[in-house]
Amino acid sequence: MVKNLIVFYRKRLDSLFRMTEKVESNRDLTLQEKEKIFEGLFLDAFKNYEYTIEKLFIEAMLTREIIARKRFCSYVRPRNSNHAMDILLLEKDFIDWTNPESVIKRAEALFQNHSIITNCIKTNMQFLRDSKYVRNAITHSSEESIKQFNKVLNRYLGTKPVLRKTPGWFLNQLYTSNPVGITKVMKHFLNSYYNLSHHFV
Repeated sequence: MVKNLIVFYRKRLDSLFRMTEKVESNRDLTLQEKEKIFEGLFLDAFKNYEYTIEKLFIEAMLTREIIARKRFCSYVRPRNSNHAMDILLLEKDFIDWTNPESVIKRAEALFQNHSIITNCIKTNMQFLRDSKYVRNAITHSSEESIKQFNKVLNRYLGTKPVLRKTPGWFLNQLYTSNPVGITKVMKHFLNSYYNLSHHFV
């Protein structure tokens, strides 16, 4: 069920938000420890989004459920969830759910009313790209990932720091352009992931 999937997605984000607040208020942790934990929590949120998008595609191919007053209309009729996954893979080893453009193309190819998915992705393109760049900076330190991460720093903080900064440092900074008030960058990302779900259900 798509609705159950979204409920699970939101509950995980709620849990990550509570953990973030506990880390913030813990005086026994050093600044470096907090930053490392923030990186781990961010990766958890990122994986939660990837998992949810993949399961959303699978459920949408199998379900007749009405979502946001619309019924998913798939061009394909898989026999079960394993068959749906085979269709998604199309002889590839894995699916890159981190690329918003790729997700949009896949939704347009599979669903008559793909807007249930694509509208959400299209209105959050920059956020999803930024999330991917932060994730890449955490998981590997290639020259390209550092270059893209520095662009994220500039977008969020209005400047690129002179000294090289870690993703954990960035996630622990205050985000002053947040629409609902100043908050930590980490919380901003969690809230943005949560808001994505409101476009689906």
